[in-house]
Amino acid sequence: RDLVRSRGLGDVYKRQTQYADESHPEGTVVALDKVPSRTGFSFTGWFEDEELTSAVESVTMDDHKTVHAGWEEVYVPPYVPPVTPSEPAEPELTPNWLNTEDHFGYIIGYEDGTIKPDASITRAEVATIFFRLLTDEARESHWTETNSYSDVAETAWYNNAVSTLSRMGILGGYEDGSFRPNASITRAEFAKIAVSFFEYEDISAENIFTDVAAGSWYENFVAVAAKLGLIEGYAGNVYRPNESITRAEACTIINRTLGRAPDAEHLLPESQMNTWPDNRPGVWYYAQLQEATNSHEYKWSGDIEHWTAKLPERDWDALQR
Repeated sequence: RDLVRSRGLGDVYKRQTQYADESHPEGTVVALDKVPSRTGFSFTGWFEDEELTSAVESVTMDDHKTVHAGWEEVYVPPYVPPVTPSEPAEPELTPNWLNTEDHFGYIIGYEDGTIKPDASITRAEVATIFFRLLTDEARESHWTETNSYSDVAETAWYNNAVSTLSRMGILGGYEDGSFRPNASITRAEFAKIAVSFFEYEDISAENIFTDVAAGSWYENFVAVAAKLGLIEGYAGNVYRPNESITRAEACTIINRTLGRAPDAEHLLPESQMNTWPDNRPGVWYYAQLQEATNSHEYKWSGDIEHWTAKLPERDWDALQR
């Protein structure tokens, strides 16, 4: 007789079906090797008693024998449909003139194969990066090779970038008429450039940093950059506005300005990416610098990018000609 025990519920009850009686000569040892099946349960063995306390693997035919099947309910987790990658919610403010759709790499490494994440970055280099990141339409409509700076020659490799972005109002020079292209850019200057791509005049922001002086030329730029989530300070609510920004910090702010959201766990295998000996997994800026140096296709997984393919790098030098 085939009895069912649902141990999860503690019930014992008879099934409506059972195996047909079998006849065996007296003294025969019958192996209990049949394995019945039942949807939603797993077979736990044959038992001598209805309470399913005495397991048995064979019986000796010295009388009529009845054995009972033991069952244990199988837990089947509820079906959870797979998560379909979705784009993040549209930000309240988006930058003007910048290509936020195509994820092109916008910086390259040095001849020695490094990327130098902790090195400073010059004003000319920053101008060139943002010049590359303009939409083709914005670059063409604002293009110029002339400027009023005393130290930006028409033949300089960065002239087109500095001239065009200055015409757009993104860049500015100093009171003495210079641009100082080879000077390291400060954290305050970089914040100003980043927020200049937004309608920052309409954004009300409170200064949260203790070392950003009230009334300073950069106070509102830094406050707006913080409100937009483009920048962060250091411990103690300091921003260090007059310190040179590092290449890793600059790329992080650029990625945020563009709305990019790289994640170290969702990049491509290193064998498929441009990699750098001084940018290894585990450092805080790893994904940010990979984003800056690898052109790639992507899809959104919530609020982070999931890279799907490597793309060829663009010929940025062609833009400078």
